[in-house]
Amino acid sequence: MIKDNYYTATIWSNTDNGNIFITGMNTLHAGIFLPIIFAYKQPTMVKTFALACLFTASATGLFAQKQMPPPPRRDSIPYMFNNKMPAFNVLLRDSTGIFNTFNIPKGKPSVLILFSPDCKHCIEFTGTLVRNIDSLKDVNIYMISMLQNITIMRNFIETHGLDRYSNIKVVGCDYEFFYLSYFGPMQLPAAAIFDADKKFVRLLDGNVSVNTLYMNTHPTN
Repeated sequence: MIKDNYYTATIWSNTDNGNIFITGMNTLHAGIFLPIIFAYKQPTMVKTFALACLFTASATGLFAQKQMPPPPRRDSIPYMFNNKMPAFNVLLRDSTGIFNTFNIPKGKPSVLILFSPDCKHCIEFTGTLVRNIDSLKDVNIYMISMLQNITIMRNFIETHGLDRYSNIKVVGCDYEFFYLSYFGPMQLPAAAIFDADKKFVRLLDGNVSVNTLYMNTHPTN
């Protein structure tokens, strides 16, 4: 985490492939960070230089407009204090449509899955999910990408045929990084599970499987 008097920026690292996500930055300045992101994936000495660049950018005022809070403290994650499903926006595959989770209907359990299309574990999980989709036919599934690249997300949808399954209701992009700030997951994929009344049941942080989804959406009496 990079923090100064102007701004807080957080670096999220995908341990599968070394990809870096920087949250908390003004997206208008995203181009500035392309060489920094590249450098951060290189050996230690170059990483140190990359972090120095982040400090310099912050000090020169590039981060004057704070648009995204850092990940929450582990003892004050918002979902811990509210059992209702939060309302947030998801950018759809057409890159213009917006779906808001407020519009998720009651009547069936719902699962909000955070993933990245280039995450090895996410790819493996998605393959298992579609092969066993019938076991979750009475569950509404919403797959939310943290990678803000619509083209890569579209390819992910087409590769796995996600638009063929009626219970996968939405696949979109969390362009406001709401999921990270509200649920604070540390691993991907992650799944926030809600009951048929849209009340919070459990957060699966990295231990997401068809079996764990089934068990948490089909409680035994």
